[in-house]
Amino acid sequence: MFALEINILFYFISIVFFYRKDHSFSIRVAILFLYLIFAIMGYYIVQTGIFFVQFGHYNISDVSILPYVFNFLFILLLMTPFRFLRGKESKCICSLEQIKSKRIMYFERLVIILCFGYLFVGVLWFYKYGTADFVDIYTSNREGEHEYVFSNRLLNIFFFRTFHVLRWITPFWCMIEFSKLINRIKMKQALFYLVVFFICLYIGCIVGSNRGGMIFTSTNLIFFIIIEWKYLSPKIRRTIIVIGCIAVIFIVMSLLSITLSRSDNDSDVASFGVIRYFGESFPNLGIRVWGASDEHIWGARKFPFLFQLFGGYIPDFNGDKYVMVDYFERMYKYPVNNFKTFFGDIYAEFGIVVSFLIVCLYVWIVNLLIKKTSKSNLYVIFIYETYTLLTWGLFNCNISQDFVVEFLLYVIIVFFIKNHKVKKKKV
Repeated sequence: MFALEINILFYFISIVFFYRKDHSFSIRVAILFLYLIFAIMGYYIVQTGIFFVQFGHYNISDVSILPYVFNFLFILLLMTPFRFLRGKESKCICSLEQIKSKRIMYFERLVIILCFGYLFVGVLWFYKYGTADFVDIYTSNREGEHEYVFSNRLLNIFFFRTFHVLRWITPFWCMIEFSKLINRIKMKQALFYLVVFFICLYIGCIVGSNRGGMIFTSTNLIFFIIIEWKYLSPKIRRTIIVIGCIAVIFIVMSLLSITLSRSDNDSDVASFGVIRYFGESFPNLGIRVWGASDEHIWGARKFPFLFQLFGGYIPDFNGDKYVMVDYFERMYKYPVNNFKTFFGDIYAEFGIVVSFLIVCLYVWIVNLLIKKTSKSNLYVIFIYETYTLLTWGLFNCNISQDFVVEFLLYVIIVFFIKNHKVKKKKV
C-alpha cells in the first residue's frame, strides 16, 4: 500500500508544479490530473478489496515502488514535447487565408458528405441489430466472428472503414473547425461540423461495444478545447459547455448500457466493473506485472510483423483475441488482457532498458519534427499524437506497429502540406 500512496503523491505534486509553471489548466496539468484520478482509484480498489475479488489474493506488503517511479518518469519524458505549446503559438492553428481556401472548403465538403453517409448507414445498422446485446456484439468482435455486419460487402467496407478514416483525420478536422471559431468565421457551421463529426465517432464506438473508444474520442476532442479555450469568445465557450453537458449525458448513458449488458444486467456487478475499469491499472502494475516473469515478449504482441520477419514464431489466432491473450499469458506470465499503465505494458513487451530507449527515440523524433514544422503550426499534429499515447497510457502502451504506421502517415501528410505551402509562396 505504501507504493500506491507514494504514487498518488507523484501526480499530486507534479500537478501543483506544472499548474504554477503554466499558469493555467494546461495539457500537462490535464494529463497529470487524469493520472491522479486513476492513482486514487487504484488505491481505493485495493483498500476496499475490489481488486482481490477480481484477481485473487496477493501479498501487498512488499510491493515495490520502482515500477511506479519508472511509469512516472516515462510520463514526464513523453510530456516534454508539450513545452512547444506556449503563448500565442497555439492560436489560429490555421490562418485566415487557409480557412477560406478552396482546398479546405472541398476537404470539409468531402468529409461532411462522408459523415452523413456514415450516419445513414449507421441508422440501417441500428435498425437491423439495435436489439442485440452489447455483450454479444463485443464477444463476436473479440472472437473474430463479426456476426453483426451487413450482408452487403460494400456497405460493410464503407461503414467500418469510414470509422477508421474519421478517427485518423480527427486532428486535421479539429484544427480547421477550431480555427474558424477562433477567427470568428462561420462559427455556427464550425460547431455543427464538429458535432456531426464526433457523433459519427461515438456511433462507431457504440456499434463496436467499445467503452474505451468513447473515452478516447472524448479526450481527443478535449485536447483541442484546452489549447484553444482562452482564444474562444465567451459565447462560444458557453455553447461548448452546453453541448458538452449534453454529450456527457449521452456518453454516460451509453457506457452504462454497455457495462450493464456486459455484466449480465446486474447493477452491482456493473458498478464494481466500472470502479475496477478505472482503478486496476496501477495495482496491476506493481502487483501482477512487475517481476512477474524473467522473459519478456520482445515485440511478438506489439510488432508481430517485425517479430516474424526476424525469425520469431507466432501461431495463427484466426482473428480471435481471446486465443491470442491466452497464448501470450501462458507463454510469458504477464496479464496481457488487463490494464497495466503505459510502463507496465511496454515493460512486459521489452523490459526496462529497451523500453526506455524506445521512448527516448520517439521523443527525439517528435521534438525534431516539431522544430521542422513549428512555423506552419502543423507541429500540433505531433503533440496531439503524443497526447493520445499518454491518454492510452492510463490503461496500456499504444506503441505498436499500427501506431507506427499511423504516425508515419501523419508525417507524410504534414510534410506534403508544408512543402506545398512553400512552393505556392515561391510561385
